[in-house]
Amino acid sequence: MSEQQPAMPSGTLEGAEISSSQLQDLYASGKLSGAAYRRAMVLVEERPTPEQWYDFVLQFFLFAGAALFLAGVVFFFAYNWYGLHRFAKLGIIEGGILGTALLAWYLGLDRLSGQVSLLVSAILIGPLLAVFGQIYQTGADPYELFMGWALLAIGWTLVSRFSVLWIVWLLIVNFAITLFCLQVLNWRTGQLSIQMVLAAFNLGALVVWEFFARRGVDWLQTSGQWAQRSLFTAALIFLSSGAWIGVVSRRVPYYASSKMYAIAVVLYLLFVAAAFAYFRYIRIDLYPLSALILSIIVIDTSYLGRVLKFETAVLFLLSALVIAQAAAGVYWLRSLDAPPEAL
Repeated sequence: MSEQQPAMPSGTLEGAEISSSQLQDLYASGKLSGAAYRRAMVLVEERPTPEQWYDFVLQFFLFAGAALFLAGVVFFFAYNWYGLHRFAKLGIIEGGILGTALLAWYLGLDRLSGQVSLLVSAILIGPLLAVFGQIYQTGADPYELFMGWALLAIGWTLVSRFSVLWIVWLLIVNFAITLFCLQVLNWRTGQLSIQMVLAAFNLGALVVWEFFARRGVDWLQTSGQWAQRSLFTAALIFLSSGAWIGVVSRRVPYYASSKMYAIAVVLYLLFVAAAFAYFRYIRIDLYPLSALILSIIVIDTSYLGRVLKFETAVLFLLSALVIAQAAAGVYWLRSLDAPPEAL
């Protein structure tokens, strides 16, 4: 043989079964090259076991049941609003909050059922504030409801160690920030400033999440990457929309300035450069890299469509450009020495 295979270390599990998670650990520790890792994953051909399918079905019905319970609460009050005394309205929701919180304590927050119970309890705080506002006509603005909801639910969120509840809480804060900008600061709907504030908030949440995940926080490491990807997508959408308006708009709205849109384009380019560097060389993840490529294709194609006249030849040129950029992006992504599960 022209190339000798490296000898297997003593104590190896030659001939024994190995899972994809063990292969991932070997790849992360540098004991497997990218090519060897991809080949090993093909050979493993890991498929869900009946026990894994059973767990999946249980989780699906658990979340579906929680969603139906919350929907039932909303429709119950909508149908019986005029037939219930105000104390009954408040008592039913408070009983639901207390009951689900006690159920979460009984089941334990180390179990998914307990975490979902706490999630339901935290979400019910919003309907409680809405019902209270309708009964006593407090005159509070909608942003105050979401701010109060976020403040009251922070305790549930901190103790939950549950990524779903954290994302729901961050979504509530996003609504509170948006409504505050519209109702207090009197910013217009779709104004660039709102997009930049929301982008900064979600990007900050992503940085904090990544920081603690890399510092070894157990529940962050075992919750998967969907939460980080959700925050990244939100930040990218807000930054991309600002940059898209900056390069496409022929006339800046009267409540904005050309300098604001120039700043938006610069911030977008800085974000793209930093995200490419981080997700390519520090923590390889092809989802954000793919999203960045898509964003770049949309923005530069829109800019060329603005600069060039919309004629038949130009449309064919733009179509060919989109295909070429997509093909180049796919080729580059496939060439990365990254785990295939990130595709």
